[in-house]
Amino acid sequence: MELVEVDQQPDGRIDVDDVLDAITDRTRVVSLSHVQYASGYRIDLTPIAKLVHQAGGYLCVDAIQSLGAMPVNVRELGIDFLSADGHKWLLSPEGAGLFYVREELIPLLHPNVIGWMNMKNASDYGNYQFEFQDDARRFEPGSYNIPGVLALGASLEMFLELGMDQVWSSIESLTRQLCMGLQQKVTRCSHPGSGKVSAAGSWCLPRPTLWASACHWFKLSRNWKQRTSSS
Repeated sequence: MELVEVDQQPDGRIDVDDVLDAITDRTRVVSLSHVQYASGYRIDLTPIAKLVHQAGGYLCVDAIQSLGAMPVNVRELGIDFLSADGHKWLLSPEGAGLFYVREELIPLLHPNVIGWMNMKNASDYGNYQFEFQDDARRFEPGSYNIPGVLALGASLEMFLELGMDQVWSSIESLTRQLCMGLQQKVTRCSHPGSGKVSAAGSWCLPRPTLWASACHWFKLSRNWKQRTSSS
């Protein structure tokens, strides 16, 4: 097995053409982030999915920076595997996430941990006859994080009720306002209106501004500690 890495551009983004150039007829899995953590750039997955499928491979996507912030349609984007945690844009407590697998691909995934919960024939455990569940339970060998799963489910229901188009429209508008307000004070600010930038990302502050902000925060923190200790 050979791992091929695609380098970032100077501005921190991953160029789709670089990903496409790295795909060959020997490519079996392309794994990438839908939205890049540091830069906030959103990758166009459609041409990547098309080419990797033509090569007989699969597309695996980390959607932790996009799920809950913008519409993500796994069928339209051609995603085979998708993972995300609930504690970011989905506004759910830590400790529970989700893993999407295209249904016909589930038999290809073999859990490396065997437990009471992920076997069909748990009663035959002592006879070493293992047959995994056909659904998501095959990846849960032990007791479920029931509070975390229920909280994540409630978050998903809330977003579906709100409508992801409306959620993304609001986030995009707020991010655009933030960028416009910071353009005179930061080194780099990517505008979300281009369609390539999400609400996630970072802004590069000039060093004097960063130092002043750090000193201001230290002063506030110190004053707060003094007030709480004296009370």
